[in-house]
Amino acid sequence: MRKWVSAVLIVVGTLCCVYAVYPILEVHQGINMALDKWEDVKEDKTPEEEKAERADGIIGILQLGNNEKKIPIHVGTTDKELSQGIGLDELTVLPGAIGNSVLYGHRENVLWELKDIEVGDHITIQGVESTLVFEVKEIQIVDPYDPYIYEKSQEPTITLVTCYPFIYMGPTPQRFVVRAQLKSI
Repeated sequence: MRKWVSAVLIVVGTLCCVYAVYPILEVHQGINMALDKWEDVKEDKTPEEEKAERADGIIGILQLGNNEKKIPIHVGTTDKELSQGIGLDELTVLPGAIGNSVLYGHRENVLWELKDIEVGDHITIQGVESTLVFEVKEIQIVDPYDPYIYEKSQEPTITLVTCYPFIYMGPTPQRFVVRAQLKSI
């Protein structure tokens, strides 16, 4: 009887682990597929307008500071886009345009490194036509619907938003917000 109970507990524990790890693996696969698609588009010799259309909603690749991790930026913030990288809120401007470009990403597997960023660090966005370098100006922890996230800007600005605290089970009560301004193109 004890062996049977032990076997059942081992099976249940294994299934729980698989259930917890599968979404993380799924996001990594989505990110890798998006990066492959982006590289194909970047290497193509067709005109820039056609490249943008072929990128399938990917508008750029984001890198945080000196971290070598590349994160695709998609237009939209649905589960589909966020499972493949970062999502640009469609109600905001494109990165590099005058105004506030709001970018969302999951903390567990996309923006985990955001917890280590500091004021003065750089965030790079490689687009189809150019590479933009932003400098972190502010880091705040706010409520999920705080108007600070969508605050207007007279400068080209990006606002990265992820859930906070970084280590937390279930829906998080706050958002970790990083605001950066364009430093160079």
